[in-house]
Amino acid sequence: MKLVLGVCGLPASGKTTFINFAKKWLKLKGWSSFSLKMSYALFNHYRELFEKKFGVKNYKEVKRYMFQEIGDVARNELGEDAIAILTYNLLNERIKEHNDIDVIFIDGIRDSGEVKYFNKEFNDIFYLIAIEAPIEIRLKRVFKRSEGEKDKLQEEEFIRRDIWEKEKYQKVIDVAGKILRENTRFFKIENNGTKEEFREKTINILKNILPKLNP
Repeated sequence: MKLVLGVCGLPASGKTTFINFAKKWLKLKGWSSFSLKMSYALFNHYRELFEKKFGVKNYKEVKRYMFQEIGDVARNELGEDAIAILTYNLLNERIKEHNDIDVIFIDGIRDSGEVKYFNKEFNDIFYLIAIEAPIEIRLKRVFKRSEGEKDKLQEEEFIRRDIWEKEKYQKVIDVAGKILRENTRFFKIENNGTKEEFREKTINILKNILPKLNP
């Protein structure tokens, strides 16, 4: 393992799109990679509780409020770094199974404590990428995903939740700036244009990072 890339950003900013672009480019360069959503690490550990409490057996069926409730359970049991701990443990399992992996993507860092935790565990191979986009663009993406099923209540709920998400996101950015330093092990990407422009920005970030790594 040569690189661990954490990815953060507000809802619908383009985190998963960034990872998909990055993985394709890395493959062309001969680098192997895999990604893990932090929410999946939570689901994987508490599968039985998700089924017992909500009747869901499949990760894709889990709603945001379910993750929030089980997340509270995890923090009560494991402490404030619970989801980071579960993600780290699952990553280690995957690494043992595939010890030739070059790059790991951690999708969905949402708490400043998670930045500190992963920096402590992975040291100088941990980098953080923040994907940013205006709320107007993110709203359009959300409703495009839901096949145009837009109504006033959905929009108001997204905006209301976004205020809370933005407070948490700002704390992540502040901590990353202090301990990783912007443009050293912490980079921001504006995803407010076309997909091709975003792909080019993704590749440029990787070109910046890879030469810094030990062979």
